[in-house]
Amino acid sequence: MKKRLITVFTAAVLILSLFAGACGKKELTAVRVGSLKGPTTMGIVNMMSEAEAGTTAGKYEFTMETDPSVLAAGMINGNYDIVMVPANMAAILYNKTEGGVKVLDINTGGVLEVLSGRDDIDEIEDLAGQKVVLTGQGATPEYALRYLLDQYGIEDAKLEFHPEATEVAAVLAEDPQQIAVLPEPFATVCQKSNENVRSVFTLSDAWAGLGDDVNGGSRLLTGVTVVNAAFAESNKEELKAFMNDHEASAAKAASGSCPDAKDVRLSYGKGCFRRGWNRRFSGFIRHYRKGTCCKGCSSLLRHQLCGRNRYENAAFRISEGAL
Repeated sequence: MKKRLITVFTAAVLILSLFAGACGKKELTAVRVGSLKGPTTMGIVNMMSEAEAGTTAGKYEFTMETDPSVLAAGMINGNYDIVMVPANMAAILYNKTEGGVKVLDINTGGVLEVLSGRDDIDEIEDLAGQKVVLTGQGATPEYALRYLLDQYGIEDAKLEFHPEATEVAAVLAEDPQQIAVLPEPFATVCQKSNENVRSVFTLSDAWAGLGDDVNGGSRLLTGVTVVNAAFAESNKEELKAFMNDHEASAAKAASGSCPDAKDVRLSYGKGCFRRGWNRRFSGFIRHYRKGTCCKGCSSLLRHQLCGRNRYENAAFRISEGAL
């Protein structure tokens, strides 16, 4: 009898332990993610679709904007936990929050192309004295192009900015003799819709043409993913889930695995063009579990514009301690 009581008591304790463990399991907090329409969002379109279906590791609330300053303001005001912004905007955020943000990863590589229907435009030197239509004022497209023009000694190119890439594409569609800078997949869309428009060169090609002595062996990058430092410290499981989900989603994009057309339209307003995806997104998001985040605004800008940042040896890494 005594033996039976001990057995029953042991079983009851095990059941209660399992029940307590199940009840005590933390439910992940929904992560508020802000992103820009365009290439910056391409890596998470699969993730957005899967989150809606409830198949991601984490829970998310996604918001997309066309203006990076709106995302920056939202991050500063505490409306977002994670934002995907131009690299220069990450530096601004770091400065304005006095180190209150961390860069998690590079989410968009070199996706900017110079397009035109003109036969006399073949390389960046040909932009001298020309008008160039582009989007991204105050963001990576402007800073990257101005930096390249300066490095190549071009002082008289005129830059005409439009709020969105779709507007730049419309200008080029109406007059193929214009010179425009567009990100993928808009560059591919333009070429498919107008046989007179061609890709003249990419800003990444011009960057590489500077040589290692100037660019330090770096590659041009466009966007990065930024997390609120306090959120990262207090929500390690949510952050880890986000990184895993983001990595898986971007890998699908880089491999040419198309998400649903409705998700791509949300991000771009156009359908999926596989050639554009495969050609320019091989450098998409690469997560790192070792190393440290860049320290300071000047360091972040130095890696963006002056070199030392390689995808294979990224300077923008999440610290192992944050996980």
